[in-house]
Amino acid sequence: MSRIPTAEIVVNGRRKIVNADDPRAQAVPERKAPEDRAAIATMPKGEVREWLEELNIEVAKGATVEEMRAALTGAMFPDA
Repeated sequence: MSRIPTAEIVVNGRRKIVNADDPRAQAVPERKAPEDRAAIATMPKGEVREWLEELNIEVAKGATVEEMRAALTGAMFPDA
């Protein structure tokens, strides 16, 4: 069984998943990547998780937000 492509949109301040061909999905702006380590250090847990998923970085189930931020920082700024 194949999966239907989806997109995430914001409606009335709440995130919703819709079919990718939904016209509202076309107006979703791209997220800006964090510019430095300090930006990641202040991200809420949900946003850190979204970035990890987008970058296909796996973290242990039940990982703390600090562990998730460390994994994201290491992936986005490996030489720093």
